Amino acid sequence: MSRSPPPTRRDPHCLALPFICISSAGALIAASALSACIFSISYRYVHNDETRGTKYYGLFRFCYEPNGEMPYTGGIDWPHNEYSCHLRRRAPSNIPIDYRQFYSDFELCTLILISLAILSSFMAVAFSICTLYSPLCSTAHSLVVFIAAISSTAGFIVYTYHNELKENQMESTNGVLYMYHYGWAYYYTAASSAILLIAFVISLVSSALYLRHRTLLEEKRISMYL
Repeated sequence: MSRSPPPTRRDPHCLALPFICISSAGALIAASALSACIFSISYRYVHNDETRGTKYYGLFRFCYEPNGEMPYTGGIDWPHNEYSCHLRRRAPSNIPIDYRQFYSDFELCTLILISLAILSSFMAVAFSICTLYSPLCSTAHSLVVFIAAISSTAGFIVYTYHNELKENQMESTNGVLYMYHYGWAYYYTAASSAILLIAFVISLVSSALYLRHRTLLEEKRISMYL
């Protein structure tokens, strides 16, 4: 009985390897960026002339950075002219939200969705390694990349929708309104979502080639018994 010929460059299994490597690299880059975003303080910020500094809001962190001018003395609970950071707590449902101290449900929802995207991205990298042993892992790789892309995009949309509501676009200090601005973490989340969507499309190509490889192997196995 003759041996099967070794895989060639036209073998679908070999052709699929570059695609799944690119898809895995994209998922890993997106997961790293999203991990940095979760712990950052730069989803949005506001320059406040009344308190003479800048307030930075992460998903569950808050930081205040003075601008170096005369300290603010408008309240004993304020850090005056010192740089300060602290973790925020989930806001009670029966009081107005002070975003310095509490995070809202929309931020919690964004945090959960982005965490799911990170977990799915790392699972995608694990499944890409498994494709060396089973072509079915390429399908699992595409599935978890799709979950990561949808979760990250949904988190970005939830955060954007809430902050674009008129009542959430500004904050008031002593009757003066100041506009919120998006920080780098917000744009990194958008970029990571785009990377994951592209990675998903590329993973579909690798899945198709791996399944084609499996079909060819089945055809060869059947022809050996005919």
